[in-house]
Amino acid sequence: MTQADQPPHTHTRPGPDEWLAARLAADQPAETWARVPRLPEHIPADATTDDDRLYWPHEVSDTGHYRSIDRTLRDGRPCNGQILAAHPSNRPVCEHTPNSCDCPKYQKAKLRDRGITWSTTIHKMQLMAFRFNGQIPDGLISRHLDDNPTHNWWPENVTEGTPPENEADKLANRDSPQSPHVPSPSRLRSRIVMAWPAWLGGRRRSA
Repeated sequence: MTQADQPPHTHTRPGPDEWLAARLAADQPAETWARVPRLPEHIPADATTDDDRLYWPHEVSDTGHYRSIDRTLRDGRPCNGQILAAHPSNRPVCEHTPNSCDCPKYQKAKLRDRGITWSTTIHKMQLMAFRFNGQIPDGLISRHLDDNPTHNWWPENVTEGTPPENEADKLANRDSPQSPHVPSPSRLRSRIVMAWPAWLGGRRRSA
């Protein structure tokens, strides 16, 4: 086989099956849950306990699931917790026209409590719940290390980082079949350069 006949170079990263196997091999739980912290604007006006003020009546797991918990409603009725379904975001994660491809989408959640509704992503909730116990610090964003937005496994694949680090992930994963990103290396490098001024407080520009 000549060099021209060889298939293009691709690389794969570990995925959910490998991450689960590693947890079990290390005698760790297959899945762990944590309460979702509230942002200040989500604190109910009638909150009377620290638990009410600090946390939603919801939990997120380190494998990408979320659920409501058992609680008492405002009228005194008990409400049993249940697993809730995430839904794909319309936010594009690839170079295709939005909503025109089958590329993986960010997974979104909708939390409701006493007239307050919050739509957010699973991976953001994971960082808030497992990493920071609150808001993600300024200057940091959430990252999928393999660039697959459906692989919401913390800490194996979801972590925090800077915008330039996030763009570098896309460049590193460009040839991976798990990644929906298909821009050229030169375009990605230009994005990394453009991300630095924005991260440092400069004006954000698009590629």
